[in-house]
Amino acid sequence: MADASVTINTPSSTSPQPLLLTTKLFLPPVRANLVPRLRLTERLNEGLTRKLTLISAPAGFGKTTLLSEWIPHNEWSVIWVSLDEGDNDPTRFWSYFIASLQQLNPDLGTTALLLFHSPQPLPPESGLTILINEIATLPEPFVLVLDDYHVIENASLHEAITFLLDHLPPQMHLFITTRTDPPFPLSRLRGREQLTELRAEDLRFTPDEAMALFNQVMGLSLSPRDIAALEARTEGWIAGLQLAALSMQGRDDLPDFIAAFTGTHRYILDYLTDEVLEQRPQGTEDFLLQTSILDRLCGSLCDALTGGRDGQTTLELLEQANLFIVPLDDERRWYRYHRLFAEVLRARLRQVQPDIVPELHHRAWEWLEQNGLTQEAVHHALVGRDFEQAARLIELVHSVMWQNGEIKTLQAWLAVLPPAAWHTHPRLWLVQAWAAMTVGDFSEADEALREAEAVLALLDEDSARSLRPEVWAFRAAYASLVRDPAAVELTQQALQALPKDYWLRGMLVIFLGAAYYSTGDLNAAAKVLAQGRSMLATPGAQSHQIHLLPLDGMVHHAQGSLRRARSLIRQALDRVEPGGQPIPFVGTLFTYMCASQVLYDLNELDQVEVYLTRCVEQAVKIGSTEAQVFALSGLAHLSLARDDLAAAENHTRQVEALLRAQTFNINIMAFVEYHHFLLLLKQDNLTDAAAWAETRAGSSGPLMPYFHRLARPQILIAQGNFDAALDNLTILIQEAQDTGHGRLLIKALVLQALALQAQGRGRQALSALDQALNLAEPEGYIRPFVDEGQPMAELLRQAQSRGLRSNYVSQLLAAFGAEETSPVPPTASHASLIEPLSPRELELLRLVADGRSNGEIAQELVVAIGTVKKHLNNIFGKLDVRNRTQAVARARELDLL
Repeated sequence: MADASVTINTPSSTSPQPLLLTTKLFLPPVRANLVPRLRLTERLNEGLTRKLTLISAPAGFGKTTLLSEWIPHNEWSVIWVSLDEGDNDPTRFWSYFIASLQQLNPDLGTTALLLFHSPQPLPPESGLTILINEIATLPEPFVLVLDDYHVIENASLHEAITFLLDHLPPQMHLFITTRTDPPFPLSRLRGREQLTELRAEDLRFTPDEAMALFNQVMGLSLSPRDIAALEARTEGWIAGLQLAALSMQGRDDLPDFIAAFTGTHRYILDYLTDEVLEQRPQGTEDFLLQTSILDRLCGSLCDALTGGRDGQTTLELLEQANLFIVPLDDERRWYRYHRLFAEVLRARLRQVQPDIVPELHHRAWEWLEQNGLTQEAVHHALVGRDFEQAARLIELVHSVMWQNGEIKTLQAWLAVLPPAAWHTHPRLWLVQAWAAMTVGDFSEADEALREAEAVLALLDEDSARSLRPEVWAFRAAYASLVRDPAAVELTQQALQALPKDYWLRGMLVIFLGAAYYSTGDLNAAAKVLAQGRSMLATPGAQSHQIHLLPLDGMVHHAQGSLRRARSLIRQALDRVEPGGQPIPFVGTLFTYMCASQVLYDLNELDQVEVYLTRCVEQAVKIGSTEAQVFALSGLAHLSLARDDLAAAENHTRQVEALLRAQTFNINIMAFVEYHHFLLLLKQDNLTDAAAWAETRAGSSGPLMPYFHRLARPQILIAQGNFDAALDNLTILIQEAQDTGHGRLLIKALVLQALALQAQGRGRQALSALDQALNLAEPEGYIRPFVDEGQPMAELLRQAQSRGLRSNYVSQLLAAFGAEETSPVPPTASHASLIEPLSPRELELLRLVADGRSNGEIAQELVVAIGTVKKHLNNIFGKLDVRNRTQAVARARELDLL
């Protein structure tokens, strides 16, 4: 079996990798004594200047055979994928698609494959964008053939191929053979002269070609009149002509046979099938019928079904007899029947030997399981209604399929299983629950988990002991996804009980971090996510990293570690924008949402606009109204920061329109409502702002709990009720200090300073401001100060006049009134240098002052140690010093630290 399968090339050998049948990638061998079809091969050559060649005709019109004749005589490289019904699973489809491309370059498509194998449903454009860019680097032109495309019914795959055609690199040409037209924009391709079409009227045998078949290939010596009669009655249908020729071999009554050869297409097919099969020896007919249930045949597999020992010999004899069998490799080990012929054989098998069909499928799945083809074994167990074994096989293979993203195939299998199989295999409820959670059907997931929990209560202790931790794990995953308050406790319980190598542990770690973050336990969230980074450090866990990194960034952002948050966000952005182009899937949206908040506090407003705009674009493409609402609300907030009230009101109206059609989770609503509250303050609409704060600002939403907490002191300050505001802020500051919520603490101190200043308590106001500056300066916070407008600018000028953190205060004052991010002008201290330090050098210098080693700095900034050393040398030169100690001392003299 080793030479009948291949493991696709991916970046990590430790990640789950699908086992592929290499025979599906083999070019069809050239048959001996083919009828030459020069008129058609010339059209194929002419079509290479266009994007797509579509060969569309009913079964038996020689579509694949035509290509097998053309391939050896063209100058382009040709790669091939033979499709079957199982390829409707997107993960399986793209695995074979990329495997064919890897015959041109073994490294091609490895990154895209990670996205196609994500256990969560992802839009196909996410992987295709990367794949198309890689194809565009190939040096030579090539043709990729998708054979028998009519078996593909998955709408997402049709959309993906349309996307590929729209962006097809010039060195690639696509051939598609199919029995029915695919739902592509064919009229548009025709109008742009990007399509070559060969249809039944093109493929049908002409009288001359029919004569060549009957008299030269089959040696029948028919008259032109007889051939014309057969050609007219079959309408040039090649398979019908071949079946007729086979039926006439060895007959003495050819004129009578041809005269009796009448009737509709169906009757002709029935007549020829009976004639062909009845002309075969009984043993050969039995072999054909019994092996017809297989999609692919090899000698030992056929022997397993028939009980014989001559399977390989029989297959070779069938090929020699031109009996509609197609070799799939050059060694003539693997074959398949002509699909139409196989359908006829199966129909006859059900008619003449229906009782043996289940036993044949039983023998097939046994052989396939023994030879490591478990997924194919499941198919035969289900078709043969051997549901007990099918359930057992699904339990064996389900985790690999999840990690490879073959969720649709799993769900299709589960839908076939009867209730009895679920009773004896309760893990199937977990399989169903996770599949439902992956596609976002939480109602079905909860129902399946309840069934699993009910079954668990009925099991004896020995049986329940192994199943219980798995049930806990899936329930914990569900609780995290639906923001159940019990999520932390359930996830901890599951992680303690699960084996260390259980496949769901990595995802549970992310869920646990999110649960802690939701409850405001930032230290616990940071600790859990740090452990998760180590656990998910392999390339195969990239889809998990894309979610973990921005979540970790938001935890650090909430803690007040803005620089670390930015570093984590940058790592996430690098993953969702390979080559500078966004991957359209939910992880990209989440990264953009987090990036906009971190970069906003740094006053990088241009970048905030870029990522929020991309978030809207990608959300529309993916269909995530929730992300659209978040991004539009963020753009409204950005407009307020730029003092563009009209734009803020316009974005807010767009948000309100979307909210009328749908409600969203509490995290999104907390974000949206707070930004609307800020707009009301900007409009001096204190009545509505106070009404909202009275009814809604007393609660805190998970993930972003400080939004509503800040609203109450802000409205009180706006109303001039400074005593009440200070009372509220005193409590809020203490809570922020106790919980390690650094970002909230900075903002609360800023508001406290403003309230004290408004009361004429200037010294206390400057003291509160100094505390805020002390926390904010090392991290580079700008907007928590600038958002408070001229009252804060005036207070900062007072601080500057008293020499409080003059360098940082100067940066803050420079940011007031700026409509967009711009480089901060050099301060007096910088001006005393021959060449000022860059922002990156200042960032590195602060880490040096903290006592960090080169290795620790490299890890913090996500750069190589050599890069750190290069920056240090630049810093030493600019400061005119020789070592780290002198550099820190000199920087402090210049007020750079």
